[in-house]
Amino acid sequence: MQETLPKLLREIVNMNADRNVQLSRDASGTFQPTTYLEFYHLAETFAGGLHALGVRHGDHVGVISDNRKEWLVADQAILGLGAADVPRGCDSMPKEIQYILSFSDCKLAIAENYKQVEKIVQGLDGMPKLKTIIVIDPSGEPVKSGLFSRVKVMTYDTVMEKGAAVLEKDPAFFDDQIEGVMGEDIATIIFTSGTTGIPKGVMLTHDNFLFQIERLPSILQLEQGVVFLSVLPVWHSFERIVQHMIIAIAGCIAYSKPVGQIMMADFQAVRPNWMTSVPRIWEAVMQGINRTVNEKGGATRTIFRFFVSVGGAHATLTNMIRGFMPQYRRRFRTLDVVLAVIPYLLLTPLKMLGNVLVFNSIKEKLGGRFIAAVSGGGALQPAVDKFFAAAGILLLEG
Repeated sequence: MQETLPKLLREIVNMNADRNVQLSRDASGTFQPTTYLEFYHLAETFAGGLHALGVRHGDHVGVISDNRKEWLVADQAILGLGAADVPRGCDSMPKEIQYILSFSDCKLAIAENYKQVEKIVQGLDGMPKLKTIIVIDPSGEPVKSGLFSRVKVMTYDTVMEKGAAVLEKDPAFFDDQIEGVMGEDIATIIFTSGTTGIPKGVMLTHDNFLFQIERLPSILQLEQGVVFLSVLPVWHSFERIVQHMIIAIAGCIAYSKPVGQIMMADFQAVRPNWMTSVPRIWEAVMQGINRTVNEKGGATRTIFRFFVSVGGAHATLTNMIRGFMPQYRRRFRTLDVVLAVIPYLLLTPLKMLGNVLVFNSIKEKLGGRFIAAVSGGGALQPAVDKFFAAAGILLLEG
């Protein structure tokens, strides 16, 4: 494992240049791939542009944006310069953005669109150090405001042009910058929600992230090239760790949204292996499936409920045999196997029939492949866990 996140990225790129790292929608709504080599070039180009704008080692760069392809490009560019990003989502209020960017002494901020730019400029009086704003998506006209004259606003593409000029003069620019980054350098400052008071900035170093991503793949038994569907806010520490982990295993990130219709369509279009989520997402999926079944009523509803019960019991017996039962109290593995093996054998034919009649259609709605979701942020209801366990979809809560 490399000593910093940019060095880790470079190592993965060297070994997996043609493997896809991102799947993102184009203007027509079709998912388009970005390879590791293409991604690295985008990151080094954006880093060159940021450097031309004065971003240096130890600086803090605000990022007010939701999940998207350019977010990760900006993240890796900032880290490669030895700077730290200060992220927040598009649902943030102007006062909150002002406090975060001011407290962290950001001289430059990146905004997803002009709506976010307008939020930022509303608080310029409280952010005397902020001089430049980069807007990723310049579509739509900004609201005319005299405040715009007090800060330089430029597009993502303009910064890329500046970066291309830097690389043309010095092709080794980004690699040289990466060598100056240390493990103890701050990689990000993630602010708490502020629900219990003033938001507090949590400083996480490269070492903090590397400690976790070195261990997670073996715990979760992740393989190279797996596809993750990204729906959680990337400025949150949970999704942030996962995205770095995906790079560490040469995996792929497909960008979606935690909106039922969009997410379900993306399941089928991308066919992911994993999705990081919070419990309410899976609760909504289960409620949608149950609603459809209840509308059909009659024999369909009866058969469905029967096989969900069978599948839930079969999943519990399987966990007892494999030693995967939660250790809330001391368990005796041999006793678990003895108690579970005969009921397991008796229920297996019914579970196989349930796959044909019920569960295969559920899996098809979720992409037709086995999907395991790591759930965090609240407690997963036992009914939800049992429902998806019955369908053979594993929800790992932690």
